[in-house]
Amino acid sequence: MSEYMLEMNHIVKEYSGVQVLKDISFQVKKGEIHAICGENGAGKSTMLKILSGVIAAGQYSGELLVDGEKASFHNTAQSEERGIAIVHQELALAGDLDVCENIYMGRMPEKGFGVIDWQKAYRDTDNLLTNLTLKEQGIVGHDKINRLSIGQQSLVEVAKALSKNARLLLLDEPTSALTERETRVLLDLVKRLRKEGVTCVYISHKLEEVMEISDTISILRDGEMITTKPRAEITEDEIITHMAGRKITNRYPRKPHKLGDRVLEVKDYSAYHRYTGKRIFEHLNLHVRAGELLGISGLMGSGRTEFLESIFGCLNARIEGTILYKGEEIQTKSPRDAIRRGIAMITEDRKRYGLMLEKSVLQNTTIACLDKVCSHGLLDFNKEVITTKHYAEELKIKTPSIEKKVAALSGGNQQKVVIAKWMLMGPSLVLLDEPTRGVDVGAKTEIYRIINELLDAGTAVIMVSSDMPEVMGMGDRILVFHEGRLTGEFTHEEASQTAIMECSVK
Repeated sequence: MSEYMLEMNHIVKEYSGVQVLKDISFQVKKGEIHAICGENGAGKSTMLKILSGVIAAGQYSGELLVDGEKASFHNTAQSEERGIAIVHQELALAGDLDVCENIYMGRMPEKGFGVIDWQKAYRDTDNLLTNLTLKEQGIVGHDKINRLSIGQQSLVEVAKALSKNARLLLLDEPTSALTERETRVLLDLVKRLRKEGVTCVYISHKLEEVMEISDTISILRDGEMITTKPRAEITEDEIITHMAGRKITNRYPRKPHKLGDRVLEVKDYSAYHRYTGKRIFEHLNLHVRAGELLGISGLMGSGRTEFLESIFGCLNARIEGTILYKGEEIQTKSPRDAIRRGIAMITEDRKRYGLMLEKSVLQNTTIACLDKVCSHGLLDFNKEVITTKHYAEELKIKTPSIEKKVAALSGGNQQKVVIAKWMLMGPSLVLLDEPTRGVDVGAKTEIYRIINELLDAGTAVIMVSSDMPEVMGMGDRILVFHEGRLTGEFTHEEASQTAIMECSVK
């Protein structure tokens, strides 16, 4: 009997003649949590897609063993039959269906003759959510998915995988959209599953999580397996160096900037649900100056994202109070209105709201500012190409061609395309909502460099982030939101994780 739950031997995978996995050999012991680290595009997700049958046998070369026996998966159903379940980074849930329907989709219990036994389905869902302690997170079987937070949806995706009695659980960036509390629930759950004999392959850019829960760590770079070590024999700095192929000495490269006049100021600023009147946020008084990065911290649902959306004109709510932009009282009734004034927003969900995934890098870069690439009122294709290539080089966007579909790029490079789109506009105010979520250490460093360039140019930046070290590391000032109210303000020097967390929950 093999000591390994999983073995990959000499796996090679190509896309259009380009090798994304180069002779990968990888073993996972039974009952361990094995973390895979690597930059965006290193090949981590491709490995999991092979293991789960998303990439079918015959589309790659090499050997796959499960419990010491050869395995050949042509679809996910076949991998699930062998006890393998995957939670993808991009959630695969039906928003109009409820939690129960999503968890048991395609395998609903039946009374007979094709009639669904709904009572059993909801009873089984209730038992599952209770066992996984997810009811404590406010999740019940009858909840519609599109009414849950992104974090709650992620936990439902995990529950869906575990409902299949998985012996090998593949987790691809499972906490990228979770609050600290939800992350703690998931990590504790994974640890408990390990005690029950479930094996886990865990991908995450959050190295503190990797160091906390993993037994073994493997590091990929450019499709090659660089090293595999027990967690006790490797440090975070060594992981980062192996991932990037170079030593990154300053993970948060904040530097002093010359501050100018107030670009944005809100006074007694409130937002209420248009139909129920429920408070979203209220009585906010804050400002940001030219060349300043204002960090906003707080738990998910505290009103952080909604505040940015209201400034950008895309929050469907009743707004009260005053917005002063460059000293002038304004109202942003739509994103078009905000863009016209020089306000840009990088959204939390770049794939839904920031990009046209089936369009090219070129089209995504210029779409918001076509007037910048026009001559005599007509679109100048040569000018569009030259402009896009300039930003692709400036932002170090890794793409074989600017005609490449954005959907084919890694998460970090997709985020850079979003940034390129707004840099072309030349904004005076940039609103950043989770700008480095799901982005590797190397790409984060590049994004921070770009943010510093914007600040040097006198742009005001407001950044919402659930990554507390990021807010503290980059922010000139940090504000804390709790349940729609401003509960704390700190200078860069005053801020501490303890102080910010206290304000986040009080």
